[in-house]
Amino acid sequence: MKLLGSALAAFALVLAAAPARATGAIEVRVADADWGEADHARIMVVLEDTAREVQRFFPGEAPLRVLVSPTSRVPMVLFERTPQGEHHVLLRARGTNWAHYAYEFAHELGHILTNYGQHVRDPHAARHQWFEEAVCEMLSVYALRRLAARAPDDLGAPYAGFADLVLSEPHRRAALGVDLASWLQANEAALRADPYQRARNEAVAMRLLEILAGDSRLRALAYLNVSDTPPPASFRDYLAEWRARTPLALQPAVTDLMAEFGFAEKEKPPAALAAGGTTPSY
Repeated sequence: MKLLGSALAAFALVLAAAPARATGAIEVRVADADWGEADHARIMVVLEDTAREVQRFFPGEAPLRVLVSPTSRVPMVLFERTPQGEHHVLLRARGTNWAHYAYEFAHELGHILTNYGQHVRDPHAARHQWFEEAVCEMLSVYALRRLAARAPDDLGAPYAGFADLVLSEPHRRAALGVDLASWLQANEAALRADPYQRARNEAVAMRLLEILAGDSRLRALAYLNVSDTPPPASFRDYLAEWRARTPLALQPAVTDLMAEFGFAEKEKPPAALAAGGTTPSY
């Protein structure tokens, strides 16, 4: 799962050809630290390309500034900003395992872009944090798929291979098509007590990949956790608040998700889809 330096440079040129957003960019700075045999410039290529894939669903005028440092513990984003005002992300990835950098960084960016700071302002926000963890896990897999698809086969193979490895884990495969209403009833209490239960988070992420497939539906994520008021106590009301703050054109994705959890009726498909058209996909 390693790319040679020349291959990575070519990969950077391929991805740089894609149009960048005029606003809402993410400025990444890699800490001068021990990253194994990988140098900072090569790590920067992977992190910037990962950021480009994730931030495209989250509009914003001011660029986000992110410092990335290595850690021997679990990957995380710190609540406290750096003296320069940057978000501080810690990654466990090392060496030239580029897919690991992308996978971990996409997850932590997901927290930043879905307003993780709400957990500091209101401790009660943590009662639904398990859902945010699932969203971030979904974004990690999405980013791997996008990076794999946008590069020639030999350059995208490490990303595709790691995505396939992640998705082939037994507990993830078992979650495909699971009834979320029944799943929520059996698991919500445990997740409220401890939102960092990876197997449960990853199970929900698999269903999110199915339900929110397509760029237009993923854009609804930009409106998650945007309220300045304490989140509702119930998960149903939490999702309803998300839908209420989402532009009307993007609300069907949230409505369908609520329906899967047993809280609402699904949106009717457009006429073209009902007549046999195809749904958007990755």
